[in-house]
Amino acid sequence: MDDVDGLLLKIGCSKSALILSLIRHLDGVDLTGRLSLSNQFVTELLDYSPHILAANTSSAATRSKLLRLLFTLALYNVSIRRYLCGDLHLCGPVFECLKLSLKEQLGPQNLIDILRLLQVLTYERCLVLGLWTNDLISFLMGEITREVEVEWMPYCMAILCNLARRSKSVCGRIKKSVRFPLH
Repeated sequence: MDDVDGLLLKIGCSKSALILSLIRHLDGVDLTGRLSLSNQFVTELLDYSPHILAANTSSAATRSKLLRLLFTLALYNVSIRRYLCGDLHLCGPVFECLKLSLKEQLGPQNLIDILRLLQVLTYERCLVLGLWTNDLISFLMGEITREVEVEWMPYCMAILCNLARRSKSVCGRIKKSVRFPLH
């Protein structure tokens, strides 16, 4: 900080304590401008997100906006993505949002937003598989084996591929979830 003190003396700044505290604060900011898990506010938002997504009082609009925000954060920030899927086990609450979206008939774009987030989260090796996994696999297999191709099918395929590369047991679950007709 000697360079900073010298600079402050050169410009004749009288509020050096304030500027020093701001510089120290900015010193903790990632130089790329990315949000960081070391930021208390970011961590608090992420920690509350599973509860917001799972709350019965959360409106569809609130869930939708939060899902899109989480997708953007997870897509571009690996540490946040790993935190969401590994530490927070976010895939379970996101899958619950998928079921709510279908129940409330929120439309294809909402479904695509949810599937995009699941695709990004299931990419990580630190993903913790849970009870939701079997139901998700069944849903995805039902979507990709439809007679008519739906616009969200690529996301379903990507999620299945992400899950399949996890382990042989997941591959077995996928195989058992639907019987392929032999011609």
